[in-house]
Amino acid sequence: EKMSKSKGNMVPFRNLINKFGSDLVRINIACSNEGMDDAIWYEDNIKGYSTRLEFLHEVCKDFKKAGSKKTRNAERFLLSTLENNIQLATEFYENLKFRSAVNIALFDNLNNLKWYLKRTDGIKNANEKVLEDFLTSVIKLIAPLSPHLSEELWSILGNKDFISTEKWPEKTD
Repeated sequence: EKMSKSKGNMVPFRNLINKFGSDLVRINIACSNEGMDDAIWYEDNIKGYSTRLEFLHEVCKDFKKAGSKKTRNAERFLLSTLENNIQLATEFYENLKFRSAVNIALFDNLNNLKWYLKRTDGIKNANEKVLEDFLTSVIKLIAPLSPHLSEELWSILGNKDFISTEKWPEKTD
């Protein structure tokens, strides 16, 4: 359902937060328009964000099951795409292009992660260090728009501090 003030079909934030949770509401509103245009609520987008965040949550819970120490072409590809995505997402955030930032930070990165896990025949054959480095950067990239889940995922990875106090991910030239 599309909501807009001009059509008079507004729903209070409290109702949306109670129904979907604050992170999904925040990310949906921030990504509803590019730049600083007025936000339009698209409830249909919630499922896409929710599905990806749930996948990220599952991988974070299971990443310690990764058993490989090898650095294969699959690991090199994953880290290479991550480096490019850090740069792109950072530029989009700096220019207030939140939809584009989330497309890169969440959708593109998780599509690459799915490709990687398929390529390695599952998490048990993935490289734990590469997976941890990848997850660490992705969580940092989505933290501005999903702060509550990002703090939880950060803790699941074994960090004792808060992600909100961490440095922004950088390319490792």
